Amino acid sequence: MTSTTHVLHLAKLNSGHFEFVAAGRDGKHALRVLQTAWDVHAAQTGATYTWDDLVDEVETVVLAPGIVLRDGAPMDLA
Repeated sequence: MTSTTHVLHLAKLNSGHFEFVAAGRDGKHALRVLQTAWDVHAAQTGATYTWDDLVDEVETVVLAPGIVLRDGAPMDLA
């Protein structure tokens, strides 16, 4: 039997007013989900920043089972 470790990819953005965290199957998927969320947010709030203005500020994190994030970064449990 083959064991597969499942991971979750997170894309995180702090706009200065809101913090967004999107989950995806891989890094690209998480970024696409976050971009969609930003576009909806901008339409709802009238935000003037575009995705292109913000994409370089996005942090991606791979979250495997048993990992804890402290202040958004994986914590060393050893």
